[in-house]
Amino acid sequence: MKAWIQRKKDAYHLRVVIDGKEHQRSLGKVNANSAQATLGTVCGVIDQVERGQLAVPSDVSPIEFMLNGGKRAAPTLAKLTISESKGLYLASESEEAAVTYLGSQTTHVNDGRIVQRAAEPMVGRKVQR
Repeated sequence: MKAWIQRKKDAYHLRVVIDGKEHQRSLGKVNANSAQATLGTVCGVIDQVERGQLAVPSDVSPIEFMLNGGKRAAPTLAKLTISESKGLYLASESEEAAVTYLGSQTTHVNDGRIVQRAAEPMVGRKVQR
């Protein structure tokens, strides 16, 4: 395996050769120091892989794995519409709340008067679609 950076116009690109196959990823419009730091991270991961201390999982992109320092990328949070957020909030409340409380919360949410307290359970919640 080998890795290098290449400058194309205003952006740097990372190139990595793994098992004879070249992988490329744009680093965007970063300065030369940032590009070199990224290359250092990738070279460190390559070193660990070549020593047998680390293995690239087959279900992830090798270049993403290396850019993340030899770790799987953190899952991303889905962007929800207001309607989806209302549905998830009401579904979470229906499991725990009394019927009268849930009815009250449904009325507030449907009227558009979502109070801060009602929105807090949705903040940072991971949603799988």
